[in-house]
Amino acid sequence: MSPFELREFLAELKSETNGINKTISAVNDSVLAKKVGSISPEQNMILVGVLPSYGSNGQNVDNVRTVPITQLMVLEKCDYSGMTEDQEWEMFQRTFLAITEIKETIVQKVSEDCPNYLINIDVNSLNIDPVWGKAECCGWSMDIEFE
Repeated sequence: MSPFELREFLAELKSETNGINKTISAVNDSVLAKKVGSISPEQNMILVGVLPSYGSNGQNVDNVRTVPITQLMVLEKCDYSGMTEDQEWEMFQRTFLAITEIKETIVQKVSEDCPNYLINIDVNSLNIDPVWGKAECCGWSMDIEFE
């Protein structure tokens, strides 16, 4: 998955996922913080695509291939000081529903006639973890590894 393919994939997922209002890409936490700094509450929920890292896989030089690893996050910008426990649970529920919808979409695309950049996704790598306090946002992240 190239950076342009990630951008295309984010746009596609935004259009197919309930509640996603904005997509951004990030390289690291400081870039993420800069990009979400200007986001208003009306633009919550945010789909973040982390630019891939690229490893290598192969037994020798004749069969070496590039293996991308990336991460998607569904986040909401949070005001921790004014958030009640019920609001926190509701935010985690909303973002969880979105990230699981994205996971289901990815699995469906891999099982059907999918774009070339999704062909080698390792569906066993689609792990979802909670996110708290990342660039003043909360939600869920999902790792994506390719075989």
